[in-house]
Parts: sequence; structure tokens; C-alpha cells
Amino acid sequence: MNRRALLSAAGVAVAPLAGCIGGNSRDAVVNTAEQSPTDDAEVISYADLPGAEQQIAKTAVEEEFYHACPNLPDALYSFSERFSTIDSSYLRYQGTAYGLWIRIQDTIRVDTAPTPDSDPSCGIL
Repeated sequence: MNRRALLSAAGVAVAPLAGCIGGNSRDAVVNTAEQSPTDDAEVISYADLPGAEQQIAKTAVEEEFYHACPNLPDALYSFSERFSTIDSSYLRYQGTAYGLWIRIQDTIRVDTAPTPDSDPSCGIL
């Protein structure tokens, strides 16, 4: 069950905020969008990722986005470094290529997909 369905089933309301509660911008977001990479793009296969990085990729593709609040997992940093070419890094997941948008704290690491439609929050009001 995805996070939104779980929160809805529990009757919890989530308010979108610009970053984490209290102005804490120590969060991270990974967004994906189906894209057709150029011939010279760096395309990394989901199967080639370590397990913890696969979980980040799977969540980003199958749910609306991947979001983490402090303490950020080490796998998030290695995931973003793996897709280090900001304007030409892509993920191949189950035969489909995805552009990525990765923001860690206030730094955009990869920018081949748009930002998420909704702004994730690190807290529940």
C-alpha cells in the first residue's frame, strides 16, 4: 500500500509545505518522468543499482515521488552521485526510460525530469 493510501485510510490529513516544518530544508526529493533519452545520454539500469538504491528508484517511479527527511539515507547520496550528469542522466526501469529530478537539501543534482506536482512535507499538521 502506498503512503498516500495508508494516510487516507488512517484518516490523517497531510498539508503541503515548502520544505520541512520549521523552515528545515534538510529533506530530499526524487521525481521521475517517462523520457526518451538522447543517443549520448547516460542511462543506468535499475537492475545494476544496489538494493537500497533500487528502493529509492522503485518508490520514485511507482509512487508520486520519493521523499526523505532528516536523517537522509546514505543510499540517497550514492544514488544521486550515480546519476551525476545533471542534464543527461536517465533510469531504465522495467524496459522504460525515465528522466530524473533529484534535489538534496537546496541543491538540484539531476534535472532530466520536472519537479513533483505537489510539494512534499516533512511533517503532519
